[in-house]
Amino acid sequence: MITAQFILFFFAFLIICMFVMGALNRDLRDKRYLSTMGCLLSVMLIVCVCFFPFPYQDELLQTMITDGEGLGNNFIPFHTIISIFGEAITYHTYGTLCYQFFGNILLFIPFGFSLCYYFKGGKKFFEVLCCIILVTVLVEVWQGAFNAMLQVNYRCVDIDDVMLNTIGGILGFCVAYFGIPWLQTIIKKTKNN
Repeated sequence: MITAQFILFFFAFLIICMFVMGALNRDLRDKRYLSTMGCLLSVMLIVCVCFFPFPYQDELLQTMITDGEGLGNNFIPFHTIISIFGEAITYHTYGTLCYQFFGNILLFIPFGFSLCYYFKGGKKFFEVLCCIILVTVLVEVWQGAFNAMLQVNYRCVDIDDVMLNTIGGILGFCVAYFGIPWLQTIIKKTKNN
């Protein structure tokens, strides 16, 4: 199986090289450059979490197909969210709730945070929202495409993931847009006193 650690190392190496090369040629206070690096790191994290480990062994895939071990897809909004909350309450499976619900939200917070400084102007929120939705829909489409290639649903395609990822991206944007200026104001007041 191709594991996330291998991909993480590969992407980290590429991004560190890009960061070092960029740092030699740019001012590190350039918010757009730092935002680009943040977006790349966020996308790397998203790819590692959403696609790996990736089964490529024929024997494992054949076993999964013959045993019917695929995951189900969900195209009904709130279906997975409601069922996860119901299972957590009924069977006290709070780990699944945290992983599935909060994990999807947390996954996109760094991406939304980084995008805040990438776009400029009055339509910043709309542009960030479109970018977040585009990336999260692409993740689900790619998961569906990989499932079709493997002929087994190794990763679940879920509309609820799109909604939760979008919420996470918006939260990240809000933290950067409102939280950072607020924190800077507090720091300035503290320094002046």
